[in-house]
Amino acid sequence: MWLFSDEKKVTSEYYNYMEKIRKEYPKAYEKWSEDNDALLVEKFNSGATIRVLSNLFQRKPGAIRSRLRKLGILK
Repeated sequence: MWLFSDEKKVTSEYYNYMEKIRKEYPKAYEKWSEDNDALLVEKFNSGATIRVLSNLFQRKPGAIRSRLRKLGILK
């Protein structure tokens, strides 16, 4: 949660945060497609590591773990 009194500052801080994250992980915070979910499960079940999946899907490692949990693959 962004707690700033000035709405422009909130927008600016959020934009800067997202820009920084997306330099390293271009797909960060984008919606997952059914095709990507299927590919994620397939690759994970084939032995791909979280780091490899992170690079493949261009998302943060935490996002990969979170999605695998949501899909019932990780606990």
